[in-house]
Amino acid sequence: MAKKVSIKKLLKEQDAFFSTTDRIYNFYLENSKRIWIAAACVVLAGIVVLVVSQIRSSAREKASDAYFAAYVENDPDGTLKNMEAVRSKWKGTPSARAAAYAMVDSYVQLGRHEDARNLLTELYDTLPKGEESLRVLVTNYLGGLSEELGDNEAALKYYLESSKLAESAIGAPQAAQPFQAALLSSLGRVYMALGRTDDARDVYIQISGAFPGTMEAFMAENNLRRLDKASSGAAPTADGSQPPSAPEAAGAAAPSSPPEGSAESSGAADPSGSTEEAGSSKPSDTADPPKSSDKSDPPKASDKAESTGSTPSEGASGPSGKGDPAGGASGGKAGK
Repeated sequence: MAKKVSIKKLLKEQDAFFSTTDRIYNFYLENSKRIWIAAACVVLAGIVVLVVSQIRSSAREKASDAYFAAYVENDPDGTLKNMEAVRSKWKGTPSARAAAYAMVDSYVQLGRHEDARNLLTELYDTLPKGEESLRVLVTNYLGGLSEELGDNEAALKYYLESSKLAESAIGAPQAAQPFQAALLSSLGRVYMALGRTDDARDVYIQISGAFPGTMEAFMAENNLRRLDKASSGAAPTADGSQPPSAPEAAGAAAPSSPPEGSAESSGAADPSGSTEEAGSSKPSDTADPPKSSDKSDPPKASDKAESTGSTPSEGASGPSGKGDPAGGASGGKAGK
């Protein structure tokens, strides 16, 4: 026997032929209160975001104004104090970070390189990801400060990191070449200071090939020539010229005895007019120079040799070293 169903119950059941629109409408009627609460929350959240954005925008503008007002021309000490105040008051804003970099610059101008490096290291450690170009500049600056402080090991570390970041961050566009050339020059300079001449040579070769015609390439080629001279057995002088060879230097330090019968051994007068023999207080036995009464007769060649203290064969390069290309390195060798 079929079960009886009341009409009231049938009216409450959902019609199988209800459309989607009808179902949505019925859902709204049943949950209208909840829907209105959720909508109000969304609107309120939007208003809060808008207000906060306006406040932040206003704060950034004020921070920016404070940053530009903090700079004092030709007064690094005053600029330092003002920028420190901006950094403290407007934390978290771009102007606060810009003020920190301005403080680093002021420290450098005041000669406080250690304080500059400490602050820049703090900024480097807090750099957000994605700012690789800024990281390149910061590491390069840290390398320069470390080099200024005589910490060449730290300078090498920062220069290498900056060079590695530069390759990936900025590649090698035309505008970046001056920076990369200067960075490699700094790297070569630190290698030289650390005595790592082979690494320095590799860097100078790289500069010469990658940046021809630049000042950095010219300096790199000069340094390569100096390194070549140093590797040949004698370190180059400060002006890049080759020093005297070992035999010449030995001759200059300890002159050999002149041959018997030469002008020096006979005690001939030197070009300065001295009549004393080396190592002796006795006057020389050479012939007297022509008297003033003999002005009409020109002196003979032998008389000239005796009066100048050199033989005719010596010419301009006598014991005094005049005319010697080595600048006196062969002094003491008579009759050359």
